[in-house]
Amino acid sequence: MALGVVTVRFPVENIAATLLHYDVIQVHRSATRGGVYTEITTTSSRVPLVAGKTLYEFDDPSGVDTSWYRERLFNRATGATSDFTAVHRADGEDAIFSGRGWARHPT
Repeated sequence: MALGVVTVRFPVENIAATLLHYDVIQVHRSATRGGVYTEITTTSSRVPLVAGKTLYEFDDPSGVDTSWYRERLFNRATGATSDFTAVHRADGEDAIFSGRGWARHPT
């Protein structure tokens, strides 16, 4: 288990439609796949969605190579959230939000 910065990547397709409902991405982490997931982003570190941008990253300074992640979209004004992504490791498949919901695709 190497300790260091773990970069979690997640593409968002159809960003224009997504921005109609959400404005940031929350990142959650667990030590095990089936464990308890805790949000590791804070109000100020949630990943902002940007018009025209489809690939997003979050650097987890406390992550290890065996950490598990999941993400969801969030609207700061209304508190609305999307479903969570499928759980994944940072070095595995990326999560992808297509505008119809989260799915998986190989990196």
